[in-house]
This record gives sequence, C-alpha cells and structure tokens, in this order.
Amino acid sequence: NILLLHQSIKEFLPFEDEMIATIGISDLPKGFDLIVDGHMHWNNLIEENAVKLLLPGSTIITQQKKLEAEKPKGIFIFDSESSSLKFFALPEQRKFCFDVVKLENASAEQAASSAREKIAEILQSHSSSDKAISRSIQ
Repeated sequence: NILLLHQSIKEFLPFEDEMIATIGISDLPKGFDLIVDGHMHWNNLIEENAVKLLLPGSTIITQQKKLEAEKPKGIFIFDSESSSLKFFALPEQRKFCFDVVKLENASAEQAASSAREKIAEILQSHSSSDKAISRSIQ
C-alpha cells in the first residue's frame, strides 16, 4: 500500500504557519507501507512504526538554500516485495555551493570585496570539471 501526496508537512518547514502547513507527521494515515510526499525539494527518509515516509526531493536544484548544497539529487526505487528503498544519485550534477559572509558595519565596497573573495575561494576549491554554475562579479 503506497500513498502519494503533495503537501507541506509542518515538521519540515522552517516556520510555523497553519495556512501553509496544515498537517504533521502524526496526521498521516496509518496502513501504508510507504508514504511519498513530493512537495519538499530535498530528499529525506523517515521510518517510524514500520512506515516509511519518503521525501524524494526534486531532481534539480530549485532553491538557493544550504540544504540544496548538502544533499545530492537523485531517484528512489522502491522494491514492493522486500519493502526496501534504494537511492540512486543522478550523475554529473552541477555543484551548488552555499556559504554565508557575515559582515558588521561594512561599507558597500567592503561587502562587495568580501563577496568577491568568498566566490573566488569557492571556485578555487572546485575543479573546472565540476560544472559549477558560476559568474564573476564585476
């Protein structure tokens, strides 16, 4: 028994807003071997009480968030006979790098300089074969 849905689940949102996330994990119906929620953009698997809740995520980077830089994109295969899931990362994914530059009382010029330095540092840490999406700041 598999349930597919496309719904915000409050435990996965960074804020509380009952107008956006109207259900929680405890609200999900019982009796399913696998529940797949296609709303979130990153992948995650939660197993509780012999039920698997799968967030398969998108197959491409859709948001400029830290989590998008940390988890690979891919697909899941569910074997209904063994009730097992296997993740397959998609090959040749473009790298998405996420970093934060914290500034205090910086001028616009200092902020731009710090951003350029961070971008250069990130680009140097990846080879040109990484196919990173990059653009120089002038």
